[in-house]
Amino acid sequence: MFAFKVTDVFQVKGRGTVLVARPPFHVRLQKGDTLELRKDGNAVARAPVVGVESFVGGAPGAAGVLMPAEIQSVAEPGLEAWLIPHRPATLVIVSLLVAGLMGFSLFHFCAEPFQPKTPFQDFHYYLASTSPDGRYTCVVAEKNAPSSHTYRFAIVETKVRGIGLLPGDVLEINSDSHTLDIQKIGWDAEGVTVVENLSSHNNIARGAIREGKQYWTDCRLAPATATSSKSP
Repeated sequence: MFAFKVTDVFQVKGRGTVLVARPPFHVRLQKGDTLELRKDGNAVARAPVVGVESFVGGAPGAAGVLMPAEIQSVAEPGLEAWLIPHRPATLVIVSLLVAGLMGFSLFHFCAEPFQPKTPFQDFHYYLASTSPDGRYTCVVAEKNAPSSHTYRFAIVETKVRGIGLLPGDVLEINSDSHTLDIQKIGWDAEGVTVVENLSSHNNIARGAIREGKQYWTDCRLAPATATSSKSP
């Protein structure tokens, strides 16, 4: 279902990629919806909506849709955004508030940033990417301590409600005081690759799905510093 046409794109450091849209809007979007970006009728990316907000002091009616950072390489003005239904979709005009405050031209989000849920208790969302067929989502979660950073990599089934963690092994990496700078999650016919440095193709982890189970390989750290945790 056609949602809107992308009129501009920019990045918010540490948050993601913002797709700018102007009226008319054809559907009501909310956090967690899945958008497919299309160019000349062909899909170039599919990812979940992280947030929807109005612009303060921007063009009348303009709105921004916050998406995961990994779509930045394909996002560009002129793309069409299509809603992939996973809930009853109602053809209504999206209701966005345009505040009358002056002097603000930056994109404004709520004080408490929206963070998608993760399959792991005490871990917070770091990055996620949905497979091209929409069946699976690769989730990277992070837990910070004063002197260490722990990351978990997992594949979940894309569902209408809840988090469907695939059986098998999830990958856990303890990077001690070093913070990983994960920049991309890429899907291919055989699985998913998590990349830290795009310029040098520094792969961190590789995940695969075989017979309904997930399997992970640590591509970056020595075996002594990475552990594999059984998922339920």
